[in-house]
Order: sequence, then structure tokens, then C-alpha cells
Amino acid sequence: MPEFEVIGYGRETGRLRKRRYSATDEEHAIHRAGDDGTVVESVKKLPERPATDAQKAYATRLGISFDENIGMDRISELITSEETRELREKAKTYGLEVPDGWAYEPFSDYIQDFECARTWVYSVTRHLAKASWARYRDVPVDPNVVRRIALTLMQHADLMNYIYDAPEGSTDDAYFDELHHLEIDWGDEWYFFGRKAGGPSPTSKAYRFVAEFDV
Repeated sequence: MPEFEVIGYGRETGRLRKRRYSATDEEHAIHRAGDDGTVVESVKKLPERPATDAQKAYATRLGISFDENIGMDRISELITSEETRELREKAKTYGLEVPDGWAYEPFSDYIQDFECARTWVYSVTRHLAKASWARYRDVPVDPNVVRRIALTLMQHADLMNYIYDAPEGSTDDAYFDELHHLEIDWGDEWYFFGRKAGGPSPTSKAYRFVAEFDV
């Protein structure tokens, strides 16, 4: 977001002020200064700050081409655009339909919730099948069914909160290590699981919710 230098004086103190605000335009900067108790006398848009080395390194890892003198805001836009494109590719892999023009943050949250719910469904179905982690790859589970259950699970905030927030050391502690995304190769696709022992608690509402689908 652009930065503006605002010069004025304090509404209560009358003292001279020169402050910097991030704002979409001059009017927004004046509004922000006013909220800060400043009577504005002048406002000036500042040159864009150069991109940091960390931003450039990350953009390079993402395969983004950019001018060496690129600014911080511009490279941030390019990074967000590429991250959003990657999210769309991931959504396509999962068979998810998402609206066009979805902003990065809600899109990222949606994918994270889906991956969490999807992992939980696979975890419960493995437990129901009494299959060890090593044998679970041989248990046929239709990914379309898993997707449908996961999307339904995401509509229940209390169950999702349980999956995310169960305390360390609970009967689900083995499952919660799955959220650290230890990858186990199933051949054509990668699934995210954790320790190869234990599993989710059959007494939890989130477990019973999946079990009722009788996968």
C-alpha cells in the first residue's frame, strides 16, 4: 500500500506534526491523520520503498521474474498473484470449485480448512477400517466421497474447532501431528498424515460425524 507524509498540527496540543501513513490515496491518508488527531496542512505521496532481499528471494523461489529495482508493494502484488494461482491449482487437484476473483487470504483459509477436514476424514476412515498406517494405502477410499464429507464437515464450526484445537496429549494427539504435514507417498497422490500409530478418538463428535457416513 502506498505511503504518504502528512504535515499538520495536533488538534488538542497545537504542536507541529509530521507523520507517515499507509493509505490507498491522499484522501485516505488525510482521513487516517484526522482519526489520529491531526489537523492536516499538507500531504505528499512518498516514493515506494525498495523490495527487501527476503521478498526478492521468495519471489525467485516462486519463479517470478522482476526488475532489480522493483518496489516493495509491487513485488508483494506479484507474490500474492502467484500464491493465488498456486491455490487455484491446488483447488483443481482437490476437485474444488471456487469463485473467480477470490482474495488470497480467504482463499488460503478455505484451502487450509479443506485440507484439515480432508485429513480428518482419511484419519477416521483408516481407524474405522482398523488398518495400520502401512496397510492403509490398500484400503479403497473414493476421493470424491472424501471430498464431499470434508466439505460437509467444514460447515460445522464446532467440529472444525475441535479438530484444530484439541489439546496436546488428548486421545487424538497422534492425529494432530498430521497437521504438521508429514507426507506419505500413496503413488499418484500425496496425502498428509502424522505418526504411524494411534488415531482419532472414537468418542469425539468429529469422529462420529464422519463414521455416520459409513464410507
